[in-house]
Amino acid sequence: MADDAHGPERRVFAHARALLEVVFSGGLKSSAFVLLGVVAFSTAQILALYLITRTLSVYQAGGTPTAELVRFVVAIVVIGWAEFTLRTGVPRIITRALVRRQRRIVHELRRVDLPALEAIGGEQIQHTMTADVARVVESGTEIIVLADSWLTLGLLLVYTILTSSDPLALYVVLALICAVPITLAGLHAERRARVFEDGGDRALAIVDELTAGFAQVKLHAERSEAMAAAHAAQTEAHVERGASMYRASNLAHGLGDLLLFGVIGVVGLGYAKLTPDNTMNAQHLLITALFMFEPISHIILDQLSVARAGAALLRIDDLLARLAAAPGQAPPTAADVVEPKTFSSLVLEGVSYGYSAGEHRSGFFLGPVDFHLSPGEIVFITGANGSGKSTLLKLITGLYPRDSGSYHIDGQLVPRSPPVSTRALFAATLADFVLFTRSYGLEDVEPARIDAMLAEMKLDEIVTHAEGRFSTVELSTGQRKRLALVIALLRDRPIYVFDEWAADQDPEFREQFYRRVLPSLRAKGKAVVVVTHDDRYFGVADRRIHLERGGIS
Repeated sequence: MADDAHGPERRVFAHARALLEVVFSGGLKSSAFVLLGVVAFSTAQILALYLITRTLSVYQAGGTPTAELVRFVVAIVVIGWAEFTLRTGVPRIITRALVRRQRRIVHELRRVDLPALEAIGGEQIQHTMTADVARVVESGTEIIVLADSWLTLGLLLVYTILTSSDPLALYVVLALICAVPITLAGLHAERRARVFEDGGDRALAIVDELTAGFAQVKLHAERSEAMAAAHAAQTEAHVERGASMYRASNLAHGLGDLLLFGVIGVVGLGYAKLTPDNTMNAQHLLITALFMFEPISHIILDQLSVARAGAALLRIDDLLARLAAAPGQAPPTAADVVEPKTFSSLVLEGVSYGYSAGEHRSGFFLGPVDFHLSPGEIVFITGANGSGKSTLLKLITGLYPRDSGSYHIDGQLVPRSPPVSTRALFAATLADFVLFTRSYGLEDVEPARIDAMLAEMKLDEIVTHAEGRFSTVELSTGQRKRLALVIALLRDRPIYVFDEWAADQDPEFREQFYRRVLPSLRAKGKAVVVVTHDDRYFGVADRRIHLERGGIS
């Protein structure tokens, strides 16, 4: 990950820098707005401090500090205005920056090749687009509070040096410098928080596996007990990691309290003891020490939130960079693609594809294989599990770029990474298909036709279609496949691809698929490629290709 490139001491600064870059990414006008707000907020606080001490001096001299009180009210108004505008404006800037990143991620997801997406992993993308984005939105604004706190402390340092000639001012200066160990303690808390979050993810992964494989767990008591023990061990370790994180966080809090009250005690008691005739200067220094409370508190409390939000932002940027570097093609608009209504020939010669070790199929290699397809032809692909059937389908449909060999459509060579015009030839129901609630891309299909096909698949009493969406996709496996078949048929493409569609169907629908649907597509001049194990229906096909260990037998 991107944030792992930084050492433990540098990481939090990298996180803060990343958040500041986002805050100042909205252009000159918004950057000037943020900078003005921060400066106004900090300087108004120092001005308020000066006016308080000035007012006390006027009162002790027997005067009436009318002008000082008016200026103090103005300073308070400026503080309120600056804080309000920053806390409302900065979240808007951050949200807009995140929206731009999310749109770029979606753009890249439409562009990248399928193998690149599989290498990154859908779960990581989903986590980044949800949890990481939410964390930046919730905590990203604290970077401005943290920056303002450091600026205020710096101005307090300058103010103390300029307004007090007494050596006791060095105590306040020393207190300001002591903010450094507080920051270091916060860095330690940030590292503990990272370990805590990673441990929580591991415990949650076991729960995900438990719910996803609930039936298998229920059937095997040994597996259930082993998973429970693994989860107990992870959660116990998670508790210890949490305790370590809170100890580190409380250390930073304790140092802050010790610093604050130590300075107040030194100024309020020590100074009065050493210089009993100079109580006015003691009051000024005491008020200055009290003014340190808020910025020091924010430094203690907010640096952990900033570090975690910054880490989330770097993960978002890292995902975007990985997607941008992945092979693919610029996603076209619908107007750029004319869906072909027919084709004359599709030919693969000596085509191969290999999965690199470490991907979801370690070292598997398909090919070289030859394959050809013509309109009005039904081809069955058979073979044992793991023989390469689904991989061959993804090569045929252009979802995988071939490693070697040639691919021709109508005599024209298809690029190694097939363009969208090639993929537009196909309507497919693959093994890992997903049903979308909205019927994307079917806006021009007559509602009556959709209703008729739902009825044909005996889904009309379960699923309805209205206003561009299906009423539900929470169906049994067989029903889900029938709905996927309906959607594929509605797309009316020259080539149809089905990956073991009939495997989860009742005999009635299996018969309907092989005896009615496939012959109907052939009669319309459509080409059909079917992965199947149903030897009873092999006679339906014009040809059958059998795969063994990545090759055609």
